[in-house]
Amino acid sequence: MHEELKQFVRNNIWNLVPRPDDSNVEGVDFDETFAPIARLESIRLLLTVACTLGFKLYQIDVKSAFLNGILQEEVYVKQPKDSLTLTQIYVDDIIFGSPIGSLALKFAECTKQEFEMSMVGELSYFLGLQVKQTDCGLFISQSKYAKDLVKRFGLDSKKHTRTPMSTNVKLGHDPIGKSVDQAVYRSMIGNLLYLTASRPDIAFSFGVCARFQADPKESHLSVVRRIIRYVNGTVDHGILYSRESNLEPVGYFDAD
Repeated sequence: MHEELKQFVRNNIWNLVPRPDDSNVEGVDFDETFAPIARLESIRLLLTVACTLGFKLYQIDVKSAFLNGILQEEVYVKQPKDSLTLTQIYVDDIIFGSPIGSLALKFAECTKQEFEMSMVGELSYFLGLQVKQTDCGLFISQSKYAKDLVKRFGLDSKKHTRTPMSTNVKLGHDPIGKSVDQAVYRSMIGNLLYLTASRPDIAFSFGVCARFQADPKESHLSVVRRIIRYVNGTVDHGILYSRESNLEPVGYFDAD
C-alpha cells in the first residue's frame, strides 16, 4: 500500500503543482522569481487521498514567510525520499498528514526545529475551505465565505430560490437589453468562481453567466442574482469525502 500511495502522489498531486518548463526564457516569460503554489484542485485531491487512506490531517503555519533576504542561488524543494507524509504548501500555510499519526507529529517537530513555525492543530480551515474530519469521512464547505458573499451583494434579506437557475432560461448575448455595471457583474462572477471549489451544484449556472462579462445585461445580472439567492439558502452545502470511497477516478458526461 505504501508503494502504491507514493506512486499515486507522484503521478497526481505533484503534477498539479505549477512549475516552469524548459521553453521559458528569463526576462521574457519570467523575471527573477518563480513561486509554485498549490492549486485548489491539488488541495482537494490531497483531501481525497487522506480521507480514503484514513489520514488525520494537521496544519502548521510559518510565522514569518517574507522577511528573509534575496537568495543568490537556485533552490529546489522535493518530497523526502521514502517519506510516508503527504504535505501541501500554500505560501506560508502547510497541511500534512500520514497513515501513522506519530510520523505526522514527528514531521511537525522536525520542521519547527528548522524554521519558525507554530502548530495550529488538526486541519479545520484552509484557504477559505472549512474542513470537518470525522470517523465517517471528511466534509468540506465554504459556509462562512458564502454568507459573506451574499451579504456583500445585499441579497441576504431576499427570498431564497430552490435552484440556481430556471430550466426555462436561455441566456444569450441580448444585444437590445439594458447594460449593467461591468465591475459589479465581474465581481459577482469572481466571488462565485471561488465558491465552486466546494459547490459543484452551482458550477454549470455560474459557467453560463461567466460568458457575458464583456457586455453584461440586466437579463444576465438577474440570473447571477438568482444564483446568489440560491447560495443564501444553501450556505451549509459542501462536498463529503466518504471513507468508503476509493482512489479510482470516476467521470460523468452528458453527450451524444
